[in-house]
Amino acid sequence: MDDDSPAQRPPAEERPSRPRGRRTAALLLDAAVEEFTAHGYHDARIARIAERAGTSYGTFYLYFTDKTDVLWEALEPTRTGLADVLRTLGPLTPGPEGRAELEAWVRRFCDHQQRHMPMFRALVEAQAAAEDIARNGVEMLGEYRRILAARIRESDAIGIDPNLAALVIYATLERTNFTYYYGSLVASYREIVTVLTEFVHRSLFGAPAASAA
Repeated sequence: MDDDSPAQRPPAEERPSRPRGRRTAALLLDAAVEEFTAHGYHDARIARIAERAGTSYGTFYLYFTDKTDVLWEALEPTRTGLADVLRTLGPLTPGPEGRAELEAWVRRFCDHQQRHMPMFRALVEAQAAAEDIARNGVEMLGEYRRILAARIRESDAIGIDPNLAALVIYATLERTNFTYYYGSLVASYREIVTVLTEFVHRSLFGAPAASAA
């Protein structure tokens, strides 16, 4: 049998819902996180997910359609966790106090990205291979953009479109974390956080006024 072949997944209301069924689903999701973290999307195997969960290959298909289905479900804590981090962004203000608040938020964002980077990478790989995951990923990015844009709109940002600014800021933060995690940036974690903070703050409020001599 093809390891990644799709099967008809029962509707949610027909899936096993007794305590034992819920435990099996949880074990499969935990196993999927381990598998995608270790092997990425392309090299992950359903057979190994089932083995890690201590269940059978056939049992997997009682809960999930295929590899992309279990990936999206396994990503739930990662996706919602990042949305929660984005919502912790306080009022954006110019000046040293505003910059300090922003830096604390940038660190929270980076901490989350670094902890969950293998799963985010699996998502990126899946988006190139599965139309439904690509569509879900676009919706996820749209949610993140809306959260950031709302904060920017409430700020005193200088002549900047909140939606475009939110997209650019998120993309810069996400890509910088990706390249740092996989060793393409020769810098300390502290330097990464500092530079990202400076980029976001200056993008919104401009360079700080030069102090008088």
